[in-house]
Amino acid sequence: MQRLGETPRIAVAIVHHANYKINKLKEKQLAGLGIKLNMPWLLSEFGNVSAASNMIAFLRELPKLKPGDHVLIDGFGAGTYYDVLAVEMGA
Repeated sequence: MQRLGETPRIAVAIVHHANYKINKLKEKQLAGLGIKLNMPWLLSEFGNVSAASNMIAFLRELPKLKPGDHVLIDGFGAGTYYDVLAVEMGA
């Protein structure tokens, strides 16, 4: 985001949640860099719903988001698959 000239304002990180330990490790590593990210956890309510977890978490966070907020969406899975998308909420 900084390379694009944007000031990072990540309001929430929507991460594929199948592995709690990986998410907590990433959260700890980022905290060590001074980065605090809100990462909603859905597994206890929905079970492992695979790729749908990102959209469920995003839709639950949507009412809390404001124009200009950045949302980080991260998905990863078996076979070294991963996707990352950062979006800025519009008006």
